[in-house]
Amino acid sequence: MNIKNIIGSLLLFALISGGAKSAWAAEKNEDSEAKENVVATNKHDKMEVVARAGLTEKAAATIALAKVPTGEIKKGELEMERGILMWSFEIAMPDTPLCAEVEVNAVTGEVVCLEIEAPKASGKENKAEAKKSILEAMAKISEASAREIAMNRVPDGEIKTGELEKENGRLIWSFDIARKDSKDITEVEVDANTGKVLAVDIETLAEQSKEIEQDKKKDDRNNKEEKDEKD
Repeated sequence: MNIKNIIGSLLLFALISGGAKSAWAAEKNEDSEAKENVVATNKHDKMEVVARAGLTEKAAATIALAKVPTGEIKKGELEMERGILMWSFEIAMPDTPLCAEVEVNAVTGEVVCLEIEAPKASGKENKAEAKKSILEAMAKISEASAREIAMNRVPDGEIKTGELEKENGRLIWSFDIARKDSKDITEVEVDANTGKVLAVDIETLAEQSKEIEQDKKKDDRNNKEEKDEKD
């Protein structure tokens, strides 16, 4: 199995899970006390905690490695997250500096979270490349085919930008198409799995400026979050 397919299968789950790990970050402080209780109990009677889990570390590790078939577990621990007992594993991914964190419900065996992490020095680049590879592996419609479909809707236009993205649980190719006789941009969205045209929207110059400003603010927030994580 090559690295693109491995990373692709990983982020497919991560995108479907909706970034559960990030959604829980705000509740980290609330969970810390519960987690400390688990650790304290571990020290006094580890077998009792494992019994509460209902799933052994070995069994949970097998489930986690199924998501990273050629990975190697570097660390595993039993912890409490949002009142749920979890086995959490840090898994090194082959031929890449990336690392996967997999959380398995210690009672049901369900994989509830999967995140891809990267070294701080080059994390942003690695994550961006990983996301791109993952989305491309997920798409059934190639970029070239999607471009052709989009241009059929604006035959006299020219594609200025195109990207593959996840919106509302759906994978789409999004293209901004310019026309010579207009400053407006036609945005065409194509379903990356079926090839169906999902939307054709006209963006005025004012709307384009507003979108650029929104994207800038989003990038600033992401950069701040990454900086806070490093600190």
